[in-house]
Amino acid sequence: TIVAVRSLIASGGERADLARSPFIDQPRTGRKEDWIRLYATGGALASEHYSIARGVLSRRLKEYYLQRAEAYVQMAERASRIESDRRREAGLAAILGHIYLQLRRVPEAARVFERSLHLRGEAGLGPASVAEAKADLGDAYGRLGRHREAERLLEEGVRDLERAKGAGFAARAKRKLAVYYLRRGSLRRYAKKWIEADAICHHCSIRDQLRGVSTIPRLSARFVAKMFGDPVRVDVVETESGYRYVNRDDRDDRDAPDD
Repeated sequence: TIVAVRSLIASGGERADLARSPFIDQPRTGRKEDWIRLYATGGALASEHYSIARGVLSRRLKEYYLQRAEAYVQMAERASRIESDRRREAGLAAILGHIYLQLRRVPEAARVFERSLHLRGEAGLGPASVAEAKADLGDAYGRLGRHREAERLLEEGVRDLERAKGAGFAARAKRKLAVYYLRRGSLRRYAKKWIEADAICHHCSIRDQLRGVSTIPRLSARFVAKMFGDPVRVDVVETESGYRYVNRDDRDDRDAPDD
């Protein structure tokens, strides 16, 4: 059966749905390690389909790729039925949570993000990994109106990611915190966090996450300039405790975290 499944992966392409293949539920022959590796490929396939879904404009196509991504997560979870691996399970829960957010199934997203955070703690993963899970869960709680928990988790996630110098993850978490502030009506804090996320991306040359002031939703460039000066002229200074944000025009320090 393992040869049959491998052949399906190699030849099926978009026509094949490995997660729903009849071969998947057949009695397993072969080495346990080979089955674990095979099932674990579902995680990579789920991540790829999720990325494709994020890039398409058609709602129908987006849902198609997201549903396939969800099915591949379910396939990957079969590896844990053979041998438990908290690290792998935490990663799959995070992928599934993001899939559910895109499908607007927010309560389900919150539940699997809770599981991801719990599993990372059980697995003894590092502060940056736990902080990323906190930011994900805080984002979901914010969408559900659980504001006190949401703000605490988002701020802790941003703070710990900055301390760990996880630049890309810190920038993403800051944008989540920024959008949370927008939902709460705090435009000043919203714009500040968005600008700081861009400053991290400039500082660390993370081109794919650069957004620019013109992309700050619901705020005009004139408003942002009035509040903060030219966002492009915000520099990042790395310290032992995280990042500091300094405007080159007026040298007005923006200490992070200020949360």
